[in-house]
Amino acid sequence: MQPNNVNALPSSSDLTSSSTCQLINELRSKRNRINMSQEDLASFCDTSASHISKIENLRVVPRLDTFLRMCLALNVEVTILTR
Repeated sequence: MQPNNVNALPSSSDLTSSSTCQLINELRSKRNRINMSQEDLASFCDTSASHISKIENLRVVPRLDTFLRMCLALNVEVTILTR
């Protein structure tokens, strides 16, 4: 199974940013497709299920390390673009 590509990371804490929403929605969709619970994802990411819920509901932007752990747990490939 090939991992999904994520081509950018949120660059600000703007929760209305379309790129932020798109990234988080993609991660939530992938978690649901593979039938992983928020609790299991939280355990892998060394955080709480309530924090995963807040991330998925766009209440908080995850720290970079949390975002990368989420991607790793969900087998989502991350490509960081630099300028």
